[in-house]
Amino acid sequence: MAQKFRILRKDALAPGIKRIVVSAPLIARKAHAGQFVILRIDERGERFPLTLVDWNPEECSIVLIFQEV
Repeated sequence: MAQKFRILRKDALAPGIKRIVVSAPLIARKAHAGQFVILRIDERGERFPLTLVDWNPEECSIVLIFQEV
């Protein structure tokens, strides 16, 4: 079963470009440059990778940027 994560903040950077800050303590503590996470909207949704843009182990959060299509 897939784990669910809570979105802490969502910002529009430009038309169609979004940044989200996600509560992900384990990922934030173990993150390194060049890594990515796999997201899926729901159990039947397509899986898609997103690069970790930033992370904060103290706040237990990760930052992702993506383009809506």
